[in-house]
Amino acid sequence: MKLGLQFDRLQKWTRDVRYDRISRRLAEPFYNAITHEQGVSPSLRKALREAEDYARQVLGSKRFLPWLNVYTAYRGEFVPGWISDNYYGRVVLPHIQGKLTELSSSKTLSRRLLCTERLPDVGYHVNGVWYDPQWNRVDPAEVSGRLYGREDQLYFKRENSQKGRGVMLIRRAEFRAQDFGITDNLVIQRPIQLNEFFLRFGSQSGATIRIITHKPNGTKTRIAGSYLRLGRSGIVRSAEQIHVPIIDQNGRLAAHGALSDWRKVTAHPETNISFEGLEVPSYRTALNMCSQWHDRLPHMGIIGWDVATNAAGEIELMEWNSDHPGIKFSEASQGPCFTGFGWEHLARTNRT
Repeated sequence: MKLGLQFDRLQKWTRDVRYDRISRRLAEPFYNAITHEQGVSPSLRKALREAEDYARQVLGSKRFLPWLNVYTAYRGEFVPGWISDNYYGRVVLPHIQGKLTELSSSKTLSRRLLCTERLPDVGYHVNGVWYDPQWNRVDPAEVSGRLYGREDQLYFKRENSQKGRGVMLIRRAEFRAQDFGITDNLVIQRPIQLNEFFLRFGSQSGATIRIITHKPNGTKTRIAGSYLRLGRSGIVRSAEQIHVPIIDQNGRLAAHGALSDWRKVTAHPETNISFEGLEVPSYRTALNMCSQWHDRLPHMGIIGWDVATNAAGEIELMEWNSDHPGIKFSEASQGPCFTGFGWEHLARTNRT
């Protein structure tokens, strides 16, 4: 029994070391891009030393330092209370997220799980069978007409699709029901007609509002952070995103955002529209809706929501993520977002 326990601990240690190494490889290019552009001043060097002390003494290991360095370089200072991304991923999430974290990957179930009509779903393909949004079976011969309606093109999203992967944009004329295999579970969604606010950044750029909600046990959902995500071509993809912090409940944007490599920008690179002073429309409504949705799923401690304001000023839900909701940019630009919950002590408490 003792030998088995030692083996389990060795396996866990090996997984943790591998996870931290991957995290470091992901963080270092961002740190290098930021410091290459703005340099490393004496004050920043001092802040980086503070980050190292915090990683060692509070979080419990220098392995949690790389993302703290990114946050510090981006912010220009170190702020106690920050949660490094790999600490969040392997220490915090297992503690707060419960056993149903992969539910958000089941895109065909989202409407039922969240009890909302705010998803742009027009149909589903599950185990080789086509359904309408009310889960009435649709004859294959009628699929094209039933799904497309007045739309010329639709998005077909596979289960587990994230960050634009596993998403197909198919025009009505190109649709063939027999092209879809029995194993392809899909949600089919109509394009969202974006509000004019988003279109000003370029008609070809996808745009979403990322809202992070946190639900401590037994309490009402709180907003942990939010930012505007602007694409630079087609579907919003991680490699092409611009992130702009939203700094108040009116939806006001910060003076600067970040390119995909975390270098700061004050305006959209293609349209040259400045961020400062702009307000995201229907932002308060978006906050309220995300909070309500999370309150219906108390199984998860934290959820990331991607919503958009449509042409009529209504909020529509595009994606939600309960598996590994990202907090990096919110921590760096607006955080620390999770002080007072004891997260920084979990590693020592759990002997991680």
